[in-house]
Amino acid sequence: MKKELISATIVQPVHQPIRHKAAYDKENGRMYREKTGEKMEKKISVLGVWADRCTAKDAMRICVEYSHTDALNIVEILTADVLVQSRMTEGVKENIAEADLVLIGDKAILEAAGITDRQMLKETEGNVFLKMFLRFLKKDGQRLFLVGDSQEDLAEFQSFLETHHQGLRIVGSAVIPEHDKGDDMIVNQINGLEVDCILSGLSVAKQEAFIKRNRNLLNARLWMRIGKTPRTSGESSGFAGTVRNFLRKHILIKEMEKENRKKEN
Repeated sequence: MKKELISATIVQPVHQPIRHKAAYDKENGRMYREKTGEKMEKKISVLGVWADRCTAKDAMRICVEYSHTDALNIVEILTADVLVQSRMTEGVKENIAEADLVLIGDKAILEAAGITDRQMLKETEGNVFLKMFLRFLKKDGQRLFLVGDSQEDLAEFQSFLETHHQGLRIVGSAVIPEHDKGDDMIVNQINGLEVDCILSGLSVAKQEAFIKRNRNLLNARLWMRIGKTPRTSGESSGFAGTVRNFLRKHILIKEMEKENRKKEN
């Protein structure tokens, strides 16, 4: 198989004068670096889905900045499952594009796209950003609210966080319905609890629908979708993790080949 078949596009860094350290400009995909005094434009596209290419430390700077803003900022951690879903389900790709920051959270995506950056591969495999972010939430005493597709998902989500990340300040949770009938109650609950960050295990489509209806009503500063199966406890290590990563990579490569055949035809 020739590497040319892989449909991944990388936009190389463009250096410009800094406007504000550790800030993010959604329109231009810019991340401002405090140390260099320059702002960097780094984007990668896989299967038509654009993600921000940055280190875990850079992503943390951006999220810390978000935590001090007045508006609600959306962060998406992109997995192989969601990428494949974006090919099969209409609107998923567009929904991901609405996020303020999109981070690659699956090593299989990088490998399938031919990314060889050692630091990026290592940090993604070790879920370094998510671990750093959860430590920040704990250390800063951030008030957290969990949302999920079902009560079972929520219970599993909360159990995972309490087992592997003890000390997080979880103040509430809610199941997000398909319709908007329960929106007022959920929004009032979040605002009444003075939530700082919403951790989401929702499907991409359901999350986007809820945010679209209520973004301007929520007083929280950060909404992070980490998916139904958070991976910060070392599940990517060992033989089972290697097999899972291989299968994800294989599926993605097949989807990329389909995408390229469409373009060629």
